[in-house]
Amino acid sequence: MNLIQIFIHRFNEPQAENRRPPAPAAPDITMSYAIQARPALGWREIVIMAGLSLWALYVIVTEILAG
Repeated sequence: MNLIQIFIHRFNEPQAENRRPPAPAAPDITMSYAIQARPALGWREIVIMAGLSLWALYVIVTEILAG
């Protein structure tokens, strides 16, 4: 959960006029526009979350196969 929060807070810079969603925009739409404008900001969190997800999947599968 902290990684997701850090990921979201990386996109806290105001957007240029041509990159903003039409007003009024919901927070999730605004966040989507910010991610589309600068997708490289959150790469570290995405890699860590993917690694944790793969590790969890590995643990679940090995527990099922091991009995």
